[in-house]
Amino acid sequence: MTKAGQISQATIEVLIIIGIVIVLNILGHFYYARADLTEDQRFTLAESSREVVSNLPDIVNLKVYVSSDLPPVLQNEEQKLRDLLDEYRASASARLTIQYIDPADIDEEELSALQMKGIEETQVQIYEADE
Repeated sequence: MTKAGQISQATIEVLIIIGIVIVLNILGHFYYARADLTEDQRFTLAESSREVVSNLPDIVNLKVYVSSDLPPVLQNEEQKLRDLLDEYRASASARLTIQYIDPADIDEEELSALQMKGIEETQVQIYEADE
């Protein structure tokens, strides 16, 4: 095979790969799927939970108050919470909106209103072993 033939063959292979990627991207737009690859299926919602959120009669607005200044040991737990709530939102067919609010960004009046509703700020102390 000549050098020109090899370049042509490589060009064709690259174009085929690009075409496959484009087709997969288009198909992915129409056929949405999520996979939970955790060992204990932590982010797989129970069928009853999926049914409840997919049949919400109206839009539900969920406000999650979580500090952006969490200690490293709790940042992982915050991410798990966000991932789980994302699963609920994905199953809710646009009927569930989630708003994350940093308590440091709210004013005293809103903080008082939250406390009147029984939503209290929680302080967390982390004890580490002395080195």
